[in-house]
Amino acid sequence: MNTPDLLHFTSADGTRLGAQRHGTDGPPLLLVHGTNAQRSHWNPVIPALTRDYRVYALDRRGRGASADGPGPYAIEREFEDIAAVVQALGRDAAVLAHSFGAICALGGCGLAGHAGPLVLYEPPIGYMADLALIERIQAASDAGDLERALGIFLTDVLGLPPVALEVARHWPDWEGRLRVVPTIARELAAVHALGPAPTGLLRDRQAPLDLIVGADSTPPFHAVAQFLAAHLPAVTTHVLAGQKHQAVEMAPRQFLALAQPLLKGRLAP
Repeated sequence: MNTPDLLHFTSADGTRLGAQRHGTDGPPLLLVHGTNAQRSHWNPVIPALTRDYRVYALDRRGRGASADGPGPYAIEREFEDIAAVVQALGRDAAVLAHSFGAICALGGCGLAGHAGPLVLYEPPIGYMADLALIERIQAASDAGDLERALGIFLTDVLGLPPVALEVARHWPDWEGRLRVVPTIARELAAVHALGPAPTGLLRDRQAPLDLIVGADSTPPFHAVAQFLAAHLPAVTTHVLAGQKHQAVEMAPRQFLALAQPLLKGRLAP
């Protein structure tokens, strides 16, 4: 794999966004991470993806190589971020996105008029996290107890077992995860504010979309499949056997075995 390069893009509000480019050959593929992550989230699958693509692993705003932008946080700015990168890479670029990042990708691809392959892994569309739960995460984060805030997110929001926090401590990007904990509550609040049926996200997308859902994930993630199928003309749902929300880290080979053919299939004329 070639030595990666750090590139920068500028969003509509002037925010500078950083993305690590891996590889120099093939069509562009944009990777968009979810909540409590940064571009390193994709490290387990990047080497395999660079065999077929020029991979751009984006740091979403407020973390890593990307600035947080002026003014109060709004998810609409994240849509504009994705749109800016997609327009720079070309509207036929492939996009692979996870969780909250998949919501951002869906909204941003709509803004950009994106027509390329779009593969979303468990966007929490319509997920209405309890406001008291969001407040608990915010309070722990404000108090500097980042591990407690992260533990609440992993167990009470994602539905992972209590041992999840201990497992997370052994992830290669553990320190990076802790650094971005202060962004968790605002992203949960943004999803809550979108409401149970945010049809404005879809922006009349006509191009095909592939949705990946873990077989063992909590019901709200499976409900997304029904929502998208009801409002978009070309959605295909794919179930990842035996997995939940963290298959990129927990089962990268299995994730790639499903995601790579989807991306390649959409590239065929």
